[in-house]
Amino acid sequence: QSCMPPWLLLLGHVVYSSQCSGTANVPMPAWAEVRQADEIASYAHVPRELLQNMHKILLGMLEANSRAFRLAFYDCAFGLASLVLFTLPLVERNSGSSWTRFMYHRYRAILRDVAEPDGYESGLKLARDAGWHLETHQSASYPFLLGLTATASCPVEVKIFVYDLPGLDDRPIECCQGMFATEVFIHRWLLNSHCRTLDPDEADFFYVPVYSACIMTKDHRTAAYMEEIFDALPQRLEHWNRTGNRDHIFLWSSEMYDWLSWRTAHQAVFLSVEGRPIECDDAFDYFPTPEQFGAGCRHCRDCWQPWKDMIIPGFVEKWSVDMLAAQDRPTWMRKYAVCYHGAGERELEIYRYANASVRSALLSLSGRPRMSIGSRFPIISMYFDRVGDCQLCIVPKGLGYWTNRLFEVMFGGCIPVILSDFVELPFPGLIDWPRISIKAPADQPVDELADYLEAFVEDTDRIDGMRTLLRHYRCYLDYHSSEPGCSPYAAVMEGLLQRKRGFPRWQGKYWNHENHAL
Repeated sequence: QSCMPPWLLLLGHVVYSSQCSGTANVPMPAWAEVRQADEIASYAHVPRELLQNMHKILLGMLEANSRAFRLAFYDCAFGLASLVLFTLPLVERNSGSSWTRFMYHRYRAILRDVAEPDGYESGLKLARDAGWHLETHQSASYPFLLGLTATASCPVEVKIFVYDLPGLDDRPIECCQGMFATEVFIHRWLLNSHCRTLDPDEADFFYVPVYSACIMTKDHRTAAYMEEIFDALPQRLEHWNRTGNRDHIFLWSSEMYDWLSWRTAHQAVFLSVEGRPIECDDAFDYFPTPEQFGAGCRHCRDCWQPWKDMIIPGFVEKWSVDMLAAQDRPTWMRKYAVCYHGAGERELEIYRYANASVRSALLSLSGRPRMSIGSRFPIISMYFDRVGDCQLCIVPKGLGYWTNRLFEVMFGGCIPVILSDFVELPFPGLIDWPRISIKAPADQPVDELADYLEAFVEDTDRIDGMRTLLRHYRCYLDYHSSEPGCSPYAAVMEGLLQRKRGFPRWQGKYWNHENHAL
C-alpha cells in the first residue's frame, strides 16, 4: 500500500483530524499559516507572500514519500483542503492546466472522503462548522473556468469559432483575478457554450482569445512585448483573411487596447470596457508612468465604433458580488445620502494627467452631514459595507472614462452618480441607464452637486423605484449570473446577432464551380 499514490490512499478513509498538530512535512506553524490565509480571505485579499509559502508546503508534500498526504489528511484534513485550494493559481503557473484540474478534483476528494458516504457538499459543511471558510475570492468560479460545468445554452442563432492559442489563453485560474478578468470569463464561456462551433465554415464569427492584461501583469511583460505578440498573431489565425478580418472578435479588458497597432485589425469586432481608449505615442513597461502619460497619451475618439463594437462591463468576482449583495439594504435602512471613497491625485499622481481632478475635489465634501466622503478603506469588506449603507454612490472618472466602481456599487444596491462625461455604458439597448442612475457634468462645482443630490434623495419613492429597476438590470453586468437570458454573455450574443444580420454574409470563396471546395 505504501507504493500507492498518496491521493489514492485517501479514498475510503473516514477517520480524520482537525487538530492540526503537525506532521514531519507540515509542522504546526505551517498549518497556522494555512489557517491564517483561510481567515484573511473571508474579508480581504491574501498576501502573495503567504500564498507562496503555502505553495512551498504543497510542493514539499508532493516531493516527499507517499505517506505525506495521508498523514496530512489524518492530522488536518480541512487544512489540507485549504492548502490545495488556495495554491491552485500557483500550481497552474508552475505545472499547467491539466495538473491544476487534477488537483482541483483532489481538493474535492479530500472533502468527499471526510464526509463519506455523504459526499463533497457535506464535507464542505463539516469544514465550515469547524470554522474553516474554504473559499478564495475566485474559487466559486473554478468549476466554470476548468470546464467542469454543464454546457451553456446559446440564447441566439450565432455560431462562433474559438481559436486555440497555446501560451496566450491557457491560464484561466491564475488570470481570473481582478477587474480585467473579462478576457478569461468570456473566452471560457464560449468554450463551454452551444454557441461554439468547431466547423469554421459554419462560423459567423471567430473569437481570438488573448489574456493580454494577465500576461502583462502576472508575467511583467511590456507593451512592446505584447506588440510583437499581436503583430505576429494573424499568421496563427487560419481564417484571418476570410472576410478581411471583419468577422473576428478581440476583447480589450482595460482602458487601453493592448495592441498598439490595433488598426491592423480595424474591421474586426472589439469587445471593450472603454469607449474612448487611451492611446500613447510609445510603448512602455505595462503601464505608462505619470510623466509618460502626460507627455504622450490621450483618449482616442475614433478607436471604438458603435456600429460594430460593443461595450462590456468590467469584471467583479463572485466573492465580491455576493458580499455586496449581502449588504444591499432597503432605502429606509441606509444611513448616508451620498458616498464616495477613493484615491485622488495625492495617492495616484497619474490622475493629474488623466483629467480626473474631480476625485480630489470630492474630498472637500468630507464632514458634510449625511455624506460619507474620504479616501479608500484599508479593508475591502469595510468598503462593501459602506456601499450598502448609502443611497447614492458617486462614480467619478478614473484613468479611463470607465471605472469598475460603477458595477461594484450597483451590486450593493447603491444608485450610481456618474461623473464621467464621455463614458460609454454597457448594453444600452438592454439596460435603461437614465432610469437607474444619475449622470452629472464632471466639472460641476462639487458643492452644487452635493446640494442637488441631498435634495434628490428626499424623494424616497423615486429612489425606491430606481433601486428596484437597478436590481432588475444588474444581472446583465454579473459574469456569474444564473438568470436565463440575463448575463453579460447573453447580452454580448444578442449584440453579435444584430451584427450578424447587419454584416455582409460569408458565401464562401467560390460556388457553383468545380474549384468551389478549394
